[in-house]
Amino acid sequence: MKRRESRWLKALAVCVVRPLIASVTRPTWRGQEHIPREGGVIIAANHLSVADPLTVAHFLYVAGRRWPTFTAKEGVFRIPVIGPAVRKLGQIPVHRGTADAVKALHEAEEAYWDAVIDVNLNGTWKTVRAVVPAMIEAGNGGSIIITSSNGGVSGFENLAHYVAAKHGVVGLCRTLANELGRHFIRVNNLQPTAVNTHMIHHEGVYKLFFPGDPNPSKEQFAQAFTALNTMPVPWVEPRDVSNALLWLASDE
Repeated sequence: MKRRESRWLKALAVCVVRPLIASVTRPTWRGQEHIPREGGVIIAANHLSVADPLTVAHFLYVAGRRWPTFTAKEGVFRIPVIGPAVRKLGQIPVHRGTADAVKALHEAEEAYWDAVIDVNLNGTWKTVRAVVPAMIEAGNGGSIIITSSNGGVSGFENLAHYVAAKHGVVGLCRTLANELGRHFIRVNNLQPTAVNTHMIHHEGVYKLFFPGDPNPSKEQFAQAFTALNTMPVPWVEPRDVSNALLWLASDE
């Protein structure tokens, strides 16, 4: 299993490496507006020097506060001090010219799985864990509302990590409802279908549904999503989800 990335090491890199790069280089950057702030993206850069990873990382961080994951020769990971650091920063070793070269793809897939589980399931659990003791101590009851997804009760092709995380969120919610009901704390979860936001409206998601089409349209995507819903709509609006949440949080 891939090791967790070190947050303090990332913070150190930003505080130390970024000013260092700025002091020894004179970057002329163009095209930062093309770097998406969310979702997956692959950056292919010309390799000119050993400093390339640092300059590319600087560009991506300034463009969209993105933390890059590089593939690097496996030998780098065996250098004292540097090796453990780059591994803890989430970088991926490549075994060039060997039968182990395929491991780079495996580690990348594993890293993405870990990230989705961390955000959607572990993040939810840590948030609940932080607030529940104070709610119990206050003795006023209350309401906890957790957002899952229709992926928490159904399976979707190409989204195993997300579906697994959201199923976990549903199980967590059910368990918390049993544990906290004696304290008059209600626990519910929302399971919305697709919501009309940028999270679904980008090329990466469109191509999950139309992998053979180089330029799938929003109209095509709407038709595909409508087929997934009982009601003849492709998605709901953010306000719809917010209204449901407010009702669950109320005393009605």
